[in-house]
Amino acid sequence: MAVPFARAGCHLILLARRETQLLETRQACIAEGVGGEELILKLDLTDPAAIGAVLTGAAGIGALG
Repeated sequence: MAVPFARAGCHLILLARRETQLLETRQACIAEGVGGEELILKLDLTDPAAIGAVLTGAAGIGALG
């Protein structure tokens, strides 16, 4: 799902519980000739505190608006 957005020139924040999935997605973007500048964050969506921290961090870098 991330590759088409990267092809369209979007700046990506990749979130997943397992770091291996994050790195595989980054590699898929790079293999398509796009990406390489993604922000990668490990996140367990069952942890409300972790979700809050990621949203706060993303807002702090201007990623949410």
